[in-house]
Amino acid sequence: MIGKTLLRLRIALAVIGLVFFAAAYPVSRRLTMDRQLASMFAADDPLLVQYQRLQRDFGGNAIVMLVYHDPELLSDVGLRRNRFWTEKVSDVPGVVGVLSPAELDRVVQSMRPPALFSGGESPGPALADPDDALATGFLDLFSGYTHSADRDQAAVVAILDPERADQAVHLLRSVVKDAESTQGRPVLVGEPVLLNEGFDLLQRDGDRLATWTIALLSLVMVVTLRNLRFMLLSVTCIAWSVVMTRALAVLAGIELSMVSTILTAIVTVVVVAAVLHVGILWKLQIDRGPTAKDDDPTWTAASVINRLWIPVAWTCLTDAAGFASLAASGIRPVRDFGWLIAVAALMALVALAMFTPIVLTLWPREHRRNSITPVHRPGAVANVATRLVAWAIGNRRVVVATAVFLGIIALVGLRRTETETSFLKNFRDDSPLVQAYHKVERDLGGAGVWDITLPAPAVITEDYLESVRTLQTELRAIRVADQSLTKVISMADAERVAMAVPLLSLGTPEIRLAAMRAAFPAFSDALLVPPTQSQRRLRIMLRSREQLPADTKLRLIGRVQDVVRRHIATQQWQGMVGGLDSDSSPSKGSGRPDKSAAVTGYYVMLSALVRRLVADQWICFAVSFALVWLLLAVMTASVRLSLTAVIANALPATLVLATLGWLGGRVNLGAAMIAAVSIGMSIDGSVHFLHHYRRCRRMGMNAPLASESAGSAVGAAMLLATVALVVGFGVMANSRFVPTATFGVLVAATLVLGTLVNLTVLPAAIVGWAKDQTDAVDASDDGSDDGP
Repeated sequence: MIGKTLLRLRIALAVIGLVFFAAAYPVSRRLTMDRQLASMFAADDPLLVQYQRLQRDFGGNAIVMLVYHDPELLSDVGLRRNRFWTEKVSDVPGVVGVLSPAELDRVVQSMRPPALFSGGESPGPALADPDDALATGFLDLFSGYTHSADRDQAAVVAILDPERADQAVHLLRSVVKDAESTQGRPVLVGEPVLLNEGFDLLQRDGDRLATWTIALLSLVMVVTLRNLRFMLLSVTCIAWSVVMTRALAVLAGIELSMVSTILTAIVTVVVVAAVLHVGILWKLQIDRGPTAKDDDPTWTAASVINRLWIPVAWTCLTDAAGFASLAASGIRPVRDFGWLIAVAALMALVALAMFTPIVLTLWPREHRRNSITPVHRPGAVANVATRLVAWAIGNRRVVVATAVFLGIIALVGLRRTETETSFLKNFRDDSPLVQAYHKVERDLGGAGVWDITLPAPAVITEDYLESVRTLQTELRAIRVADQSLTKVISMADAERVAMAVPLLSLGTPEIRLAAMRAAFPAFSDALLVPPTQSQRRLRIMLRSREQLPADTKLRLIGRVQDVVRRHIATQQWQGMVGGLDSDSSPSKGSGRPDKSAAVTGYYVMLSALVRRLVADQWICFAVSFALVWLLLAVMTASVRLSLTAVIANALPATLVLATLGWLGGRVNLGAAMIAAVSIGMSIDGSVHFLHHYRRCRRMGMNAPLASESAGSAVGAAMLLATVALVVGFGVMANSRFVPTATFGVLVAATLVLGTLVNLTVLPAAIVGWAKDQTDAVDASDDGSDDGP
């Protein structure tokens, strides 16, 4: 028997486990988090290809803005203040360029005629001269970008190196924090800031969730089982599984991502569910009364292991299969998360095999002391489970019909769910970051930054620039639900402003662009690839409101894409840039000029991210359904039983998401994976139920009696685990990161519904479809005392 074998090797197994833990722990500490937006997409995803092309062509493309109030902005004092902030931002590692009123003032001074001919400077701020066409041109061009239209809000726009954007944002946040008590109280906004804050909160929530979940579950075990050994077993197995999984991730080159910060919490679900079953069976075994065998802790441990190793093993395997289904996602972090949790479930099985034998045989005196006090009556929790199963069996037609009705309602409700594409909605309305965005949206017209990249000829001509300006006019005219682009700016606009300089107005567009590059290199290089490169491209920077409804934002992006597509398809445009490639994506290493256009940037990618998660979750859900069904079919040797269990466990997630739809909620990052992971999280109870049910059937029990016995045996552990896990995940509900709170609430609701389904719908359906639907009898009259 496997129980005796494991117990005979228990010391060796425990030593081996500790040796592996000691070797893996330092490796696991090297696991890092990939905080780049690019990591959220597949390597060949067109959106990522376009985004990487933007990075490659224009260097830094991550934009953040430091914004503050200054009614004296265009005075000497105000511009000195702005120059102070400009220099503070410029000195931050990872900032490759800045744009600010102080920079505009410097550019105007360097380009205006006195500076060109004599090198002198006119008195007073050059940017504030109302008679200077160059100054007024720059003020109009960058209105809503570096300053508000009423000129009492100033912004320092920082262009970040994408490879060091996260580090730069951290440092910029420190700059803002250190200056909170100074005049102006600057705020920092931009999509990179949202991502940085989101990852910080996710890491904090992941650590807090792991701590609270383990602590609360340990408390539940101590209170319900009144034995510290099971708390020790849980903590040991959780720690071992997490460390081994993290170490294997390091060796495999996998990094943590936005969705994998809950690794420890998910491992806790798997381990605690198994340990509660072990603990309750162990307690019932020693509470039966003293016998020669029962007085031997080794015999009791062997009996428990023999009874539970099959359902525990199949539980871990079905958990692994359920989460491995996430590999079907097109989003890399979701795939990595699926593989991590699948490996963690298998590691949990290994940990339980290594440490359960030795923990169950600890404190033998306590075992003998407990065994001399017979307790024959089932616990209150087991009574609740037994009565619930008996009621469901007695009303099986009503229960099954209700489940079918709720399933239909859920399918209708799923069609009402909408996707939340605004990343800002991932933060609570009262958070400082959201308040900062409100300020920028109100005063500067929009905090959403995105881009259009266009092919450009080797020599920029007036016809080309005029065509670009025509495209910008068409973009500014776009209206979607009373919303429009709040800023459209490119080097075509800057070239026109440069014509205000008399000498430059006599030259060609290339001369004016060269003058702009000499005076304003960071801005020029960020908007136009210099002529020294073989493939020139021009960038149009767009601004729009971040806080838009999901459908409005997606329609706005779609309209911009349509306008760009139509414009570059004209014969005039194709004649200027040499025709279009048939493929919209550049061919790496092809050597051919890239003539494609792209609408890209953080705004576009973040808007697509959750929408893709939602689309992928149903593919992953189908894969999970199939994998778990196949495993259960092998375990039960019954297609009907396995299909019943999987269909029943698909109901909780659909009900939860449907309720979200009926209540008008939106699917965010936290809700997007619920359907895909729900089967893996709620199937544990079904595995134990079906294993005990089949065991009772082999003993000759009819279907109703076998179902009642299974409910009595596993119901207490299912209910206690659900209570503990709901409390643990409930800790997430007050997170400042809305997806974390949403995930916690939805997981808790899914676990509750999953337990109810496994104790009502599952037994009712099993009995309803069984051939021997004889009336159930009381378990106490039948000798069902045979097994918990």
